[in-house]
Amino acid sequence: MEGIKDLRNCLRYNILQQKRVCKITGLSPKGLKAKLSVPKRFTLYEIVGIKKALSLSMDEVIKIFAPFVAKHNKREETEADAVD
Repeated sequence: MEGIKDLRNCLRYNILQQKRVCKITGLSPKGLKAKLSVPKRFTLYEIVGIKKALSLSMDEVIKIFAPFVAKHNKREETEADAVD
């Protein structure tokens, strides 16, 4: 999987994997769909659950979620600079 779009399509068309991810992460199918549309809302626990449910390698997880974490951290740094 290359990115969040591939993950979204994988879970949309493969109901068994979607159910497995929902069971491990504790999300409802609608909650999972909502978080896939705004990936920065995923918690670390949910990301690890997705990794485990879909048997992804750590490199694949980083490729999927790193852009959103980087954007989130960059925004926090600029807010901290504005306060200083």
